[in-house]
Amino acid sequence: YFRSVRASLATGGVFFLDHYGGPESMEETRDEREIVPDEGAYKGKKWGFTYIWDQHKYNPITGEMECHIHFAFKDGTKMRRAFSYTWRLWSLQEIQDCLRDAGFSKVTVYWEGTDDDGEGDGVFEPATWGEVCPAYVTYISAEK
Repeated sequence: YFRSVRASLATGGVFFLDHYGGPESMEETRDEREIVPDEGAYKGKKWGFTYIWDQHKYNPITGEMECHIHFAFKDGTKMRRAFSYTWRLWSLQEIQDCLRDAGFSKVTVYWEGTDDDGEGDGVFEPATWGEVCPAYVTYISAEK
């Protein structure tokens, strides 16, 4: 796949990826987040929902995982498995190695900084060292 992507890029082209990792990325777990709009965002209509990320299955032998996204709405209705995914969870090191093996000349990892509370601050900077986190998202650029 990475060889094909590289071949499709124009001279000087860049391929960007996101990566999910950390020890919690391999756990069978559910994460719920309440999504509520700002007051008045929809002309006084009250709405909101719960977004549920479901890491349903993980096989540590193959790295294969099955995940689902569910929604629960304020009116009590639910949308189970609105989206489902099955993929192999690759380590950050494996992805970098594959990109280099595919011939990319420069691979850069962008790691998220932290705020005063130790939470992610949304600012991603090039990095060669990352903080050990239970779960994280990084970005990778691979230059042709």
